[in-house]
Amino acid sequence: MGFFKKFRGYDDEVAQEFSLSLTPHNRIHATIVIRGLTIDLTPELISSVTTLPLGIPWRKEDKGDNQVAKRIFF
Repeated sequence: MGFFKKFRGYDDEVAQEFSLSLTPHNRIHATIVIRGLTIDLTPELISSVTTLPLGIPWRKEDKGDNQVAKRIFF
């Protein structure tokens, strides 16, 4: 529940800028440049900010494959 509390009071304008400036480099790394600030997005950073555990990366395309890994992740 703590994760969802982080969304309270978010700024719509900044959220839109964030999503529009997202530049993916590969499956697990992306960069954003927002208001002159460059941030490298990695699974470790996302885990740290969201307080969600770092898990096993998987793609939407893998749907139905490797169900055991997904259960471990969740």
